[in-house]
Amino acid sequence: MEKEKLSIDQIRLDLPVYGTLERAQAERRLVRKLDYRVLPTIVVIYIMNYIDRNGITTARLKGLQEDLHITDLQYATVIAILFVSYAPAQIPSNMLLNYITRPSLYIGGCVVLWGLTSALTGVTKTYAGILACRIFIGLPEAAFYPGAVYLLSRWYTKKV
Repeated sequence: MEKEKLSIDQIRLDLPVYGTLERAQAERRLVRKLDYRVLPTIVVIYIMNYIDRNGITTARLKGLQEDLHITDLQYATVIAILFVSYAPAQIPSNMLLNYITRPSLYIGGCVVLWGLTSALTGVTKTYAGILACRIFIGLPEAAFYPGAVYLLSRWYTKKV
C-alpha cells in the first residue's frame, strides 16, 4: 500500500515544529512511558529466562535423574543440548526481525512458545523427551535477548 503524498494545503500548520519545546516535552513523555511499560516487562522476562535455565539444576536436586533414569553423562547432555539450538537460532532470528514490522509481537510470540515448551518439560518421562524439550526451548528463547536489544534500539534515540 503506497502512502499518499500530501499537498501543501493539506499539511496542518498547527503541529509543533521540530526542535521546539513542545517536541522535547513529548519525547520525554514517550521515554517515560517506555521506562514504565517496556523495561519492566523485559526485566521480568529476563528473570524468567534465568530461572528457566537454572530450573534444570534444581530439578536434578529434586530427583530428575532418578525419575528419568538417566546417568550423569546424559544429564550433562541435557544441560548442553539447549545451546545446540539456542546459539545458531539467534542469527536467523535477528535477520527475521528486519522484515517484521512489529518486533514486540514477534518477541511476545516467542516468549509464549518458550513458556509453553518450558511448562511441557515437566511432563516428560524419558531421556529423549527431555532432550527434545531442551532443544525446542532453545529455539524461541534465542529470539528474546537480541530481540529485546533490537526493540529498545528502535524506541530509544541516541540523544536520550
